[in-house]
Amino acid sequence: MANSKEITNRKNLKERLTELSREQLLKLLTELLDDAPELGDWLAAALPAPEAAAQPKAAHPKPAQKVDTKVYQRQAHGILHSLDHMRASDAYWHVEGLTGQLQGVETKAMEFPAAGDAESALRILLTMLEESAEGFEVIDDSDGYFGTYLDGLGATLSAADRVAHPLGKVIKRA
Repeated sequence: MANSKEITNRKNLKERLTELSREQLLKLLTELLDDAPELGDWLAAALPAPEAAAQPKAAHPKPAQKVDTKVYQRQAHGILHSLDHMRASDAYWHVEGLTGQLQGVETKAMEFPAAGDAESALRILLTMLEESAEGFEVIDDSDGYFGTYLDGLGATLSAADRVAHPLGKVIKRA
């Protein structure tokens, strides 16, 4: 072991990052994404939904930019298949964590209605449901974690649909 006098205490990573300028952080993040492009999907899904208040009201609002549901599909697929390399008896113990990760993606999707974009939330949640359907057949859900997640996903879908399509909303026909 090295001489104890030679050991120095370094600041933790969070402290070091807070000392960087915006430009330094952006450069660091760009380099990280160049080295690990698979983090791009995670980052795209982790970004907060656009703030409704931050968007100026225009006389003729331009259509909102569509959310790339493929990002969320790949993320859900990665989560659902994260147990594939395990024996079934080992994977069983990780189902609760898997559902927690899926709930994290679901929570991110529900930021969109608060920002005035319930349609994007619906598209993301439907993508999550489609990806999860296969898992229902293959995941050992003896403890009910996955079934409880799917039940909650249905309730979240219903809530997002009510925001996107409120009752009594008049639909104009062409």
